Amino acid sequence: MSKLDLHDHGKYQVLSDASSENSLVQNENQKETKIVIAHRGYSAKQPENTLAAFREAANAGIKHIETDVRLTKDEVVCISHDRSLKRMYGVDVSTFDVDYERENGHFRTLREPYEPLPTLHMFLKELLKYPGVQLYIDIKPDLDIFIIQKLVDTMLDINLDLNFWEDKVIFCIWSRRFLPACDKYAPTIRICHLGFNFSYAQQYFVMHPRVIGVSIAVATLLLPSSQDFIDMVHALNKKVFTWSVNTTAAFYLSLKRDCDGVITDDPVIGKALCNGPILTRNWYWFDYKEWILLLIGFIRVNIIYYLIRNLFL
Repeated sequence: MSKLDLHDHGKYQVLSDASSENSLVQNENQKETKIVIAHRGYSAKQPENTLAAFREAANAGIKHIETDVRLTKDEVVCISHDRSLKRMYGVDVSTFDVDYERENGHFRTLREPYEPLPTLHMFLKELLKYPGVQLYIDIKPDLDIFIIQKLVDTMLDINLDLNFWEDKVIFCIWSRRFLPACDKYAPTIRICHLGFNFSYAQQYFVMHPRVIGVSIAVATLLLPSSQDFIDMVHALNKKVFTWSVNTTAAFYLSLKRDCDGVITDDPVIGKALCNGPILTRNWYWFDYKEWILLLIGFIRVNIIYYLIRNLFL
C-alpha cells in the first residue's frame, strides 16, 4: 500500500495540522478510543525496526510499538522483518547465517542514521526507559518454535521475574504451532494473533484464554462477514486490530467496522485520523485508487494464506 500522506488529500486539510511537528504529542486529557500501534517503530520517519524508529515513536507519545524478530546462527534474537538483510542493510545474507557476536559491526542501515542491526535485548532495555509503552513482538510463521524459548531467555536476562514483563510485552503469533511453546515457556505473557483468515483465527486463537485479540489484514474487512467476526470477538471481551493501515480509506474501513486499533507506519497521523471526523464521510468520498489498493491487498493476502497454511500454519 502507498504511504499515507495527508497533504496529498485536499479533503483532509482539516486534519493536516495534527500531523505537524507542533502536535506530535496529543493532549493527555483527550480520551483516545482507539489504539494506534507504530508499525516497526515510527517507520515513516526512521529506518524500520531500529532503535531510532522505536525512540521516535515513544517520544511522540505512542504507547504501542510493534517489531519483528529473527534468530541468528549464534542464537541471538535480532530485530528484522525480512529473512535477508539486503533491503535494510545492503548485505545479501540471511539472518540465519549471521554470527551476530562476530559480525554485528558489519551492518548499518542504508538510510540515516545508519544504525547497526539491533537485538531484542537492546529493544527491551530501551522499552524500560519509557514507562507505559508496550512492545508487540511479531513472531513470523516461518521461524522455528525454538524462538519462543529464546525470547523468554532474553527477557529473563534483563529481569528474572517473567511476571515483570506481563504488561510490557505481547507475543504476536501467526501460527497455532507456537501456542504450546507459549504455554510452556511464557505462561504469563499475553498473546495476539496475527493473520489473514477469520476461520483460522476463530478455530485456534479466539477462545484461547491468554489471547487478548486478533490483528487481521485490513483488506479482509472488505468482506461483509468481517463485521460478524468482529462482533463475536468483542462479545468475548477481546480486541480486533488491523494491519497495515497506511491509506485514508484503510483507516475509514477499520473504524467503520469498529476495530479497536490499527497498526500503521505513521502513528501520529494515525492518532489524528482515529480521533478525527473521518467517520462523518461516506465510502465514496475517498480516493478510488485507495479502494483498488485494498482490493488488490485482499486478493494478495488470500493467495498468501492458501499458499502457506499447509507449510507454516
